[in-house]
Amino acid sequence: MKVRSLQDHDVKELIPLMEQLGYPTNFEDLQVRLSAIQASSDYHTLIAEIVLVYTLNVRIWFRFLLM
Repeated sequence: MKVRSLQDHDVKELIPLMEQLGYPTNFEDLQVRLSAIQASSDYHTLIAEIVLVYTLNVRIWFRFLLM
C-alpha cells in the first residue's frame, strides 16, 4: 500500500467513494470542496493506493485459465 497526498487527478476517482459514504456529489462540487480543505493548514488529505489486490486477482485468473 502506498500512502500519498491528494493530487488533482484523484478527484474523479473519489466521486464513487463519496456516494458510497452517503455524500452524492459531482466533479465540480467535489473539486471546490477539496480545494477549500487543502487550502487550510489545519487539514491534509491522504490517499491510500492498493496495487497488490489487482495484481493478485490477475494472477489467480491466469492460474485458473491455464488449468
